[in-house]
Amino acid sequence: MPSSSASAPASVRVPEGARWACHECGACCRLFQLGPVEPAIVEGLRARDVGAAWAPAAAGFVEARPTPEGTAWYLKKVDGACVFLQPDNRCAVHRLYGAEAKPAFCREFPFHLVEDDLGLALVARGECAGFFESSRTGAPMEDYAAEVLALPHPRGIPRFAPEKVTIVAGLEVERARWMELEAALLVKLNAGEGPSAQPEALVALSRTHLFSGCGVRGPAADPARLRGAIGALLQAIGMVLDHVLSTETGAPPAERRFTAELREALRRAESRLAAPLPPLDADAARHANLLLRSAILSKGFQSVGGVGPGLGLFLFNTRVAQLAAETNAEGVITPAAFSAIYAAFVRLTLNATLQRVLLSARPALVDGFVHAAG
Repeated sequence: MPSSSASAPASVRVPEGARWACHECGACCRLFQLGPVEPAIVEGLRARDVGAAWAPAAAGFVEARPTPEGTAWYLKKVDGACVFLQPDNRCAVHRLYGAEAKPAFCREFPFHLVEDDLGLALVARGECAGFFESSRTGAPMEDYAAEVLALPHPRGIPRFAPEKVTIVAGLEVERARWMELEAALLVKLNAGEGPSAQPEALVALSRTHLFSGCGVRGPAADPARLRGAIGALLQAIGMVLDHVLSTETGAPPAERRFTAELREALRRAESRLAAPLPPLDADAARHANLLLRSAILSKGFQSVGGVGPGLGLFLFNTRVAQLAAETNAEGVITPAAFSAIYAAFVRLTLNATLQRVLLSARPALVDGFVHAAG
């Protein structure tokens, strides 16, 4: 994880007002897929006999797994945590040999770089458990840019270069036009009432801006259709988690607890789906705004096949957190309550099986985008 340093190069864009700092919670070293690890890193640690210096690694610290690109190395876990995670939530490899001995994905987290027609964009990932707190007290995001750029990128920096960008099925724009729409949308989300708007209103604002920019009016928002889409997604993911909990009985206890806790959160969300939606307080709303702007700037929508399903996924993730979180005495959801569920749920949906579920549920994600009300 980089530390703040020099100012960003002029070509690196960051979400306006974004900040970050590591709070050493260790969540990024738990319950994630810890890899792939570069072969040179594996060989370097073996050559140093890391198992002699760090006893938990004595029986091996990596395991080989098949991937679409061939066999790859992944760090082993001990009860759901990286084999190198110390009791103080710091990294044993970093302590013993320095940052250069760590896998590239460890060194870069939680940052994500993407290259587009305007240069490079840098954001922090929403699944970072300390994202909300650090967004208030951390260093400006641009202070990390030079150091993140200097890190090794064994798989290269992702390049956003589609010929056309899909908004929804049947509605596409040339990439150059998308870049114009994106820039204007990011300004709009950060202006006026945008920072204090609830997530559904943010998605509705985004839809109106994009449809208008494409010369399309679009259908009227249908709250019942939106609830149906959210309910279908909750049911689909809940079924997957039920299957995991009933069949994967040999999983590490920490991973089973994590899955069980999120299954309970989904049940709470389902039980409250028809009730009035509790609002986020002002700080939580600003945090949701930052999450959305980060997702747009990083082109996160590409992973689900278009802008519409991508913004629909953002709405689903935030809706799960709003429905599952407990309100305070004033009947609103605080940033701590919202971000704890949001970050954990996003972390869960990074699982390959759930990624496939979300892709197959793309029509429900699009319904979320199309039927969000302002």
